[in-house]
Amino acid sequence: MTPESTANILPKILFWIHAIIIFLPAVLGFFVTPLMAILLVVIHRLHVMLFDECLLSKWQRQVGGLQKNQNFLQQFTEKIFGRPISQLGSKVLDYCLIGSMVVISIIR
Repeated sequence: MTPESTANILPKILFWIHAIIIFLPAVLGFFVTPLMAILLVVIHRLHVMLFDECLLSKWQRQVGGLQKNQNFLQQFTEKIFGRPISQLGSKVLDYCLIGSMVVISIIR
């Protein structure tokens, strides 16, 4: 493998790893207790607060897989659905994804 092909593959790999991790909470809600779901949300939020953003997003930016003015959910919706979303839309989606894990864990 040439260095050029490796440089092109890494952003794609990070994108899909990030996508799986982002959408995993909805599935986890079926398997964890409400207390564990809340604890996972707190750990996630602390990680984002501590590093000013998600560590995967920082790494994606370093390898050129994420633009400076874009967060991962904005990139994901644009890449998968072909439609950009605003910062507000991204925040709403973020809270819905995380909230889904807690809600699912409560009602299951």
